[in-house]
Formats: sequence, C-alpha cells, structure tokens
Amino acid sequence: MPGSGKTMIAALAVEHLCRTIQNDKNRVAYIYCNYKAQIDRTATFLLPAILKHLIQVRSSIPEPVSRLYEHHFT
Repeated sequence: MPGSGKTMIAALAVEHLCRTIQNDKNRVAYIYCNYKAQIDRTATFLLPAILKHLIQVRSSIPEPVSRLYEHHFT
C-alpha cells in the first residue's frame, strides 16, 4: 500500500546495517525498486546490479567474479 512507510522502514534498516556490520570484510548491498517498473524486478536484472555495486567498492575483483565474467561474456 503506497504511503504506509515501507520504504522509510527499509531505509532505516539499511542505515542500521551499514553502521553496525559494514567494514572492510563485510558489505551491505541493497536495491530500492520502483513499484511501477515491474520489468526490472527479475533476478536477471537485480543480481547483476547488486554484484556490480559490491565489486565497485573493492580495490580488486575477486577471482570467482572474474571467472564468472569470463564464462559468460567472452
């Protein structure tokens, strides 16, 4: 139900997790979805977006991620 505060509660939860558990070894990844954009709510769309955000904050790309990329995109 629009306007009931779900996004605000989710934002508070994300903020709490970022403050309490995020560090050099642990990261918090999240996505806010537009309820009107149904086409973008598939695992095919969401999982790569989360992975991209997690990889962008690292100084190097982990080997399993490199292998996954090589397998699917070369």
